[in-house]
Amino acid sequence: MKNSFRCLAIALLLSSGLCCAQGSKGATTAWQESYKQEAAGKYAQAAQALEPVLRESPNNDFALMRRAWLSYLQGRHNEALRDYNQALLLNPRSLEARLALSLPLMAQQRWKEAEVELKKVIAASAWDYTAHSRLLVCEEGLRKWNELAQHAAELAARYPSDANALVYLARGEAWQGNVKKAQAAYAQVLERVPAHVEAGNYLLKNNP
Repeated sequence: MKNSFRCLAIALLLSSGLCCAQGSKGATTAWQESYKQEAAGKYAQAAQALEPVLRESPNNDFALMRRAWLSYLQGRHNEALRDYNQALLLNPRSLEARLALSLPLMAQQRWKEAEVELKKVIAASAWDYTAHSRLLVCEEGLRKWNELAQHAAELAARYPSDANALVYLARGEAWQGNVKKAQAAYAQVLERVPAHVEAGNYLLKNNP
């Protein structure tokens, strides 16, 4: 009798595992197809492949973020914003979703709104490189030249091998008419990226 119960239990476990595998097969295939289509540059088809997942689990915040990303790649920025905001409602702690939210805002040149979102990320993660790098772009878009230069200098001090922060430092100084400071920053850019066109051109035009 004991062996019969044991066999029945094993059979039930195997049956349960098989059902789970069968139930997840469709979802797995949907994700695989989505990534495959994205890799081929077919962003609309990649988003369409995820629709069965979202129909079954409309509160799947990762699926919403992925659809938002694919909308962003298609230039459908309002749809991307909708899905990123929904993902944030489902998971307010998601720094990734808040960072991603800045992309469609920046694409629409909504610099102030993007700045607000990026500063929320920085409040939670003080020196998140991506947040600070995108914030530099927003500061440039808002023409906050002094703030841009100061911010870029702080970022460059923390990421000294990064040429990007030094480019924004140079731009901030150049727009303020601080030629020598801009030259110094662009010279540092060329140390990191010797073929950098913007830095090379500025130094050529402003060679004493």
